[in-house]
Amino acid sequence: MTGVTFASVGLMMLFGREDVGMLWLLLLLALGLTFTESRELKLDWRHTVWWLSFVAMTHVVGYLIMRGWSFWLKRNQAQTV
Repeated sequence: MTGVTFASVGLMMLFGREDVGMLWLLLLLALGLTFTESRELKLDWRHTVWWLSFVAMTHVVGYLIMRGWSFWLKRNQAQTV
């Protein structure tokens, strides 16, 4: 099991799969949602690329962090209006 992390082994056991196709699918889904969220926030392309690379490195946890930041940003903008 060279190159396979403990978390991916846990997910593979949970879904009963021997390959990592499900993990790639989750990563692509998280990247797509990150891109959509960054376009919705009208972020500069550099910020979009930063968020995409952050999510690519941290996977779903990074996407959840971005969603939390997005929620915080929207809430603060609504309070200042």
